[in-house]
Amino acid sequence: MEEHILKRIREYTEAVYQMDFKKLVDQYFYPPDLKEYYDSILWLAEHMEPFGESDNFLRLFPRIDSVEELKAMPLVDFIASFLSKGIQEVGQDKMKAMMESMQITNMEKQGEVVLVEYILENVFDPDGGKIHSNLEVIEVEGEWYFKFRSSMSGVMNLFKGRIEDFNEKVKKDNLKLAKESTDLEVFPIYGYRNLEDQTVIEPRYKDAGDFCEGLAYAQVFSKYGYINKYGKFIIRPRFDKAFDFSADGLAKVGKYNEDDECYYGFINKEGIEIVPFAYTQANHFSEGMAAVKLHGKWGFINAEGKVIIEMAYDTVYDFEEGEARLIKEMGNAYKEFVVDRDGNVTESFEQDYD
Repeated sequence: MEEHILKRIREYTEAVYQMDFKKLVDQYFYPPDLKEYYDSILWLAEHMEPFGESDNFLRLFPRIDSVEELKAMPLVDFIASFLSKGIQEVGQDKMKAMMESMQITNMEKQGEVVLVEYILENVFDPDGGKIHSNLEVIEVEGEWYFKFRSSMSGVMNLFKGRIEDFNEKVKKDNLKLAKESTDLEVFPIYGYRNLEDQTVIEPRYKDAGDFCEGLAYAQVFSKYGYINKYGKFIIRPRFDKAFDFSADGLAKVGKYNEDDECYYGFINKEGIEIVPFAYTQANHFSEGMAAVKLHGKWGFINAEGKVIIEMAYDTVYDFEEGEARLIKEMGNAYKEFVVDRDGNVTESFEQDYD
């Protein structure tokens, strides 16, 4: 068995770098996989039309400009269109060198399928180490065929799931109320799903953010809090504004005062106020420092809320690689400073406005 599979792999790899797509379709690829992939592409192209996305989707496939062209295209031409793009991007010579360097490291039978693990020379980056990958072969009537796998399959399934979910929600629309109602107001509802497009947290939030440091801000009524991946509020809603947690483990949050002015502070992942609500503007923490604004001027605080760089600047930029840029306006000129995390000036210059 192994010897026969190895012979087929050598023939298959030769057909790949020679771009002999007819041979690949007729003799090597497992036919049910090709049909399933082609049907999925056709289904997506047709069903994305109502969303205005068919043209963008079809741009992924060279020489196919419309759903009608796709329907009329023979399977071998479609596969050629799909595979040739990748080979051309790599370069035929590099593809040949890479495929000829293939070394089989393991074969494992899994039911009707044999998983073949192999390594390739890294022709893109010789210092990057070898490339480890695998392919699947299946025996049909005494011959071994290669399972057709596409890197786009995950994206395609994601799109398909979203379209089906959208259409299911359409079925739940209250057409009777739509006929009777003269004014409608928009309301967003947010939930969370995984990369396989499976709903993890059912939509129930008026607003919500991405998960950062294990928590995400979420709003049910007027106040924001923070939930975990199980949808449970770990930090109870009590903020008028909320933002993602930074790598420093702090999140910027805001509260309105009696004059309807929003002031910002920072909390930790337990919801404890680390920096008081004292600033009219604030940036996220970067490298342990956050830019904050008070009385029209910017400065920097550290993760304990201590002011490290006084509020004396008109424009500031977040810390990168241990330094930040600060600017003071001076009428027709400005002065720029570069400071370290202790507030020491390491560089400065003055410039007139042109």
